[in-house]
Amino acid sequence: KDILQKIRPTWNFDDVNIKVLSGGLQNAMWIVGNEADSDDKILIRSFSPFTYSYLDRERELKHIQPLLHSYGVRAPIYCFFKNGFAYKFEEGNVLTPKQLMDPIIYKQIIDLMHRYHPIEPTEIGLEKKEACFPKQVVAVTAAAAADDCASFDTDERCVKVFGSREDLFKQLDVGGKYHREIEEEFGLAFVHADCHMENIVYNEATGKVSLLDWDVVGYDVEALDIATNWARDVTGQFTAAGIDIISGVDDFQRDWMKYYLETHPVIGKEKVTDEISE
Repeated sequence: KDILQKIRPTWNFDDVNIKVLSGGLQNAMWIVGNEADSDDKILIRSFSPFTYSYLDRERELKHIQPLLHSYGVRAPIYCFFKNGFAYKFEEGNVLTPKQLMDPIIYKQIIDLMHRYHPIEPTEIGLEKKEACFPKQVVAVTAAAAADDCASFDTDERCVKVFGSREDLFKQLDVGGKYHREIEEEFGLAFVHADCHMENIVYNEATGKVSLLDWDVVGYDVEALDIATNWARDVTGQFTAAGIDIISGVDDFQRDWMKYYLETHPVIGKEKVTDEISE
């Protein structure tokens, strides 16, 4: 109520509707609306205490979130409070696999990536670029696989995917070495790091695509955003949606990458060909 009184002092609180959102692992979220103006909806996000172990929430509130809005890649922010912030709720529906393959939609996603990838460290209060994703993965996984976390041993999904705790940390070590090799070859960019299909909404009425959940942003290889956009979505879900996993997805990925490279601020159209190397 205190938050709403500051950012919407003219609202009649008898007309206010609050909807609790579920499914967020790193935040608690509420959509707040007003019956007198159905187009004015606010999303209030409160950070989970667990996330402070691997995310710099102070830098996020002070530098990152306002900067992302200034770059036009995230919704307007109305206010900040001690453990979260409130901002405009983005209307739309989470993408389906078929929508993800629509050039009108995926080109907007790529255009958004090209806006925020060039962000420099000094713009968010950092002195230099440092890969964020490996550290976050290790921190989150270490917490989940801690010796006092009994659920790791009893959760069938954990056992099936990772095996034992020892196996898990061996995999992390190998993955970290591969990541450093890629980082040395291609350098780092400012990445969303979690732009899978469930974090992208499409408003059919306006034709606008929006990226959500800018929690784990930081510096990493540009390919991380491409991988997260594809890996969780372009495989199993496409088959379920009746899309030919061979020809349909291959064509989509080729066309996606061609547009990505042609519109890249450094690479550019003149350096892109239709040839595909193995």
